[in-house]
Amino acid sequence: MFVAKKEMFEGKLRTITMDPTDKYASIPVDRLVDVCGVLIAWAWDAVVAEDPCQRMQDFYVYGCHEIKGCKVDEHGNYKYPGDPLMHPVASIVCENAAVYVYEYAIVAVVVNGVSFVTRMN
Repeated sequence: MFVAKKEMFEGKLRTITMDPTDKYASIPVDRLVDVCGVLIAWAWDAVVAEDPCQRMQDFYVYGCHEIKGCKVDEHGNYKYPGDPLMHPVASIVCENAAVYVYEYAIVAVVVNGVSFVTRMN
């Protein structure tokens, strides 16, 4: 786990953590940032928005189609039935909202415990 950035924004602390579940310890942090691409910058902005999910969708102009049937646990781990567990490459968190970025451009936006998962490739 590597806290890449912390900043106060309008009285709210937002944080980017690379490898928040310590599953990518053998991969250099700069490679993890590369895996996230532009998604990490979008999430940094979206996590403090009034509607983080909508803000991420506004950035991604191709339409966000929800991946139904999956679960995101309290650590940000993503599970789709029949697939192996995926650990977040990065988490971007602010108060009651979090955006998790996974391999394959999968993104989970979690607000007040309710998640929306999509692919933004």
